[in-house]
This record gives sequence, structure tokens and C-alpha cells, in this order.
Amino acid sequence: MRTRTPEARPSSVKWRRAATALVMAAASLYLAGLAFLIPWENDYHSCNQWRYDTSDVPASQGPDFVDMDRRALLPQATCRWADGSTVTRVPRSLNLGVLLTLAASAGAATAARRTGRTGRGR
Repeated sequence: MRTRTPEARPSSVKWRRAATALVMAAASLYLAGLAFLIPWENDYHSCNQWRYDTSDVPASQGPDFVDMDRRALLPQATCRWADGSTVTRVPRSLNLGVLLTLAASAGAATAARRTGRTGRGR
């Protein structure tokens, strides 16, 4: 006699697909944020491009460039100058999008697990 394995409920499959799509969206946003960390030129030129819209600023025009701080976990690249001003190269909305899509994915995965177990949510 053949035993049948329990099949996933249709609503559970929909929640799993939604969770997968949201994880893929979060990964895409994260990779886009990492692209801002790639040094196309040296830090001096790329930071001045962001601040002054030109990569080569005359020394008399602005303060001395100090450094650029990079972080990869939530992509962040911050340029610093001697006068205390900073420029963030990675848009804050991009990191917020990563966090929100990961949270929505966790919610969808939880819903998929619950509807798959109980059969509710059809």
C-alpha cells in the first residue's frame, strides 16, 4: 500500500514564493549598496566628486580631505573633511529598503509555516 506524503497547501506555497521574492529584492538592494563602496578612483577624487561635482578641487577652494570610512554589513561610505563636514555616498533609503524587505520576508516565511501546518488561510 502506498502512503501519500502531505502536500503543501496552496496558500503556503504563495507565502513561500512571496518570501523568496522579498529575499531576492533585499539581495538586489544590498548589492546596489555595495556598488557605492567600489573605489573607481582614489578616495580623494571620488569624495570631492560627491561634494563639489568635480573630482579635482583647487586647494584654496575647500578644506583638506581627511578620509573615507567604509562598512559593508549595511553598506555605508562616509567621506570626511578637515572642517568636520561629511558626505554619505550610500543613500539611506537603500539601507532602509534592505531592512524592510528582510522584515517582510520574515513575516511571509512565518505565514507560510503557519498556513502549511494548520491549513488555514485559504
